[in-house]
Amino acid sequence: MTGRVNTIAFESAGPTTATLHIHMKTVRLIIAVAIAMSCHHALAQVPGTLRWQAAAPSRIYSTPAVAPDGTIYVASSSSSSSSELSVFSPQGTTNWARSTSGDMMGTWPVLAPDGTIYRALGTGIFDAKHPDGTLSWALWMTSGVYPSSPAIGADGMLYFTIQLNLRVTLFAVRPDGTTNWARVLAGVTATPSSRQRSAPTIGPDGTIYVASSLSQYLFSMRPDGSTNWIFRLRARTYSSPTFGPDGSVYLGSEDGTLYCFDPRGFKKWEFAAGRFVEASPAVSSDGTIYFGSGDGNTYALASNGAKKWAAATGGIAGSPAILADGSILVGSYQSNMLYALSPNGSNLWTFATPQEIITSPTIGPDGTIYICAGSNLYALFGTNAPMTCSWAMSRHDAQQTGRTTQRAIQSISVLPDGNIALNLGLDSGRNYTVECSSDLCQWTELSNFVSDTFTYQFLDLTATNSPQRFYRLVTSP
Repeated sequence: MTGRVNTIAFESAGPTTATLHIHMKTVRLIIAVAIAMSCHHALAQVPGTLRWQAAAPSRIYSTPAVAPDGTIYVASSSSSSSSELSVFSPQGTTNWARSTSGDMMGTWPVLAPDGTIYRALGTGIFDAKHPDGTLSWALWMTSGVYPSSPAIGADGMLYFTIQLNLRVTLFAVRPDGTTNWARVLAGVTATPSSRQRSAPTIGPDGTIYVASSLSQYLFSMRPDGSTNWIFRLRARTYSSPTFGPDGSVYLGSEDGTLYCFDPRGFKKWEFAAGRFVEASPAVSSDGTIYFGSGDGNTYALASNGAKKWAAATGGIAGSPAILADGSILVGSYQSNMLYALSPNGSNLWTFATPQEIITSPTIGPDGTIYICAGSNLYALFGTNAPMTCSWAMSRHDAQQTGRTTQRAIQSISVLPDGNIALNLGLDSGRNYTVECSSDLCQWTELSNFVSDTFTYQFLDLTATNSPQRFYRLVTSP
């Protein structure tokens, strides 16, 4: 490992020793002031200390969404018939706020790469706003209530659920607000008092996963709206599916079970916590799964489902967030505390709020930690950016997109000349490597590129006359 050392060179500005002595005293004074300022700055940035605090018009029910430029978006609701979308600068000042009819309890703002803000309202309205708060478009579903927050596909397609006539329907809506398709989720029947809280998420191959908060089903849906598979749970769930580095699907349940599924639809294992698991797990780069339970604990599980540790944090209703150094943040509605835990489960620091914490922490691009309690948004000093992994925080990332990194070989075809064409599903702006093998043991790199689109056709011009050929697509999480 190499590093660069910054040095400062001083030269005498005059011919006499006295002049040099005066200059050196000045230099020592400057250095002393610089050291004092540096110490004050470091103390002010002790992790977990308050950077600033801002108030929304009413109680915040959403996890903060943070744009790449540091702008923060939160949703609050004063009643079941009204809500507000508030936007704050990275310094905590209010940029703008908009009130509207319909609550946003259990949903959150979602940010697209172009800055568009998507949100869902309890009156059955789903809308898109420009970054300045003006309306781009809105869908009014007069016979439906309680739309979920959307997941945003790599191609910009929006996937969300809504209750229509006491049944749950999954919608695919284009970025311009037109509907691509809608599918009633089979076997799901709601009661008038029920509410769909689980939101869709998108796996690494573009598959859409959605769980029912009204009954006991997990659905795996293709991007064209057809069904891959359905799995029946033992209890209903408010959790949304998340994903491990190998594509495993994780889902919590109201009976206190955390499930792990293979992407093909069979259950790999389950873990029993003491009480309900309401929020989505976070999954680190080494495959460790972190989640909170109503039994008062935060759990860490190995990728095979074995318990690593349990930390007493009080009841948890939100998702954890994982930092680049491996530490974990989780908020408790019982202790009104935000906890920072080490990778072995020991307590690093806590931050107390006057009200219960029912949402999830979000880590901004500069490492600032955002958490909501009551009607307040708190910004805390942090030391690390989010971990680069398959699912670092609520809804995967600070923009709340609900999509893990896309890396899929969608189809393979043999060309007339014997070479092979691979159609790839990608995330724009990421580095990918295409590798091939004849025995699944030795792999050869065929191409390394940064994608500028969500689909790409790669031609293997070395495949002619190969007796057998295996391919894999590799990228960072």
